[in-house]
Amino acid sequence: MGGRNPYMAVWLEDASGNFVKTLALYHKANGDNWLNELSAWYSASGGTDTTTSGTVPAGSFTANWDGTTASGDRATQGTYTVCIESAVEHGSESLIRQQVTFGASSAMTALTDSGQLSAASVAYTV
Repeated sequence: MGGRNPYMAVWLEDASGNFVKTLALYHKANGDNWLNELSAWYSASGGTDTTTSGTVPAGSFTANWDGTTASGDRATQGTYTVCIESAVEHGSESLIRQQVTFGASSAMTALTDSGQLSAASVAYTV
């Protein structure tokens, strides 16, 4: 019997820890009883921003941010916390939370590994 695909969320918080926007969310699309297992994302977002897609096997993923907030307003330059969370039903949870500055120049930031989340990075281009 194979393992279950992880639930994953990628989101941003502002420098004060306020939710900005979900960038990616992978979960069971219908009859989802486990979305709240992404406890950090669920707490930050209120669990209502469920716009992405079904679970996917482990591998490499890309999440893009268009520079807007969840309400559609343009975000300001500054320091944000990039958050990546994964959870497996009745299994392990992993969370990366790392501050990144989005400013006037392009930058690449490697994020610190956490549990099953590894080799994550943020590329910022202006």
